[in-house]
Amino acid sequence: MLLKYEFKKRLPEANIQAEIYSRLRAIDIQCCLEYKIWINSLQASSRADIVIIRDGYIIAIIEVKSRKVGSKPNKNGRQYQKYEAIGIPFIYCMCSEDIDSVISWVRWKYNNIT
Repeated sequence: MLLKYEFKKRLPEANIQAEIYSRLRAIDIQCCLEYKIWINSLQASSRADIVIIRDGYIIAIIEVKSRKVGSKPNKNGRQYQKYEAIGIPFIYCMCSEDIDSVISWVRWKYNNIT
């Protein structure tokens, strides 16, 4: 038996995460998917879609969404506020078309960490 695959209008978040992960690993940037982070100031945890790791430290976070091209993150939202509270640089990848710019941002952060 075969099931018909129903193509979606937008690439699912998991596929976007996989593409970013694959591209980062191809340029030797260590990263981890679905990483749980404890936020002391909020006494709460958050699960980051992708963390960027250098020399054993998380240096950046990527939050992945599957939205329309041109969408912006909700800066008043709980998730955005949690990422700000962590204190580590973060970027949203709002759609598959953002992948190239997110990879460029990560490369710059990775190569310019102090």
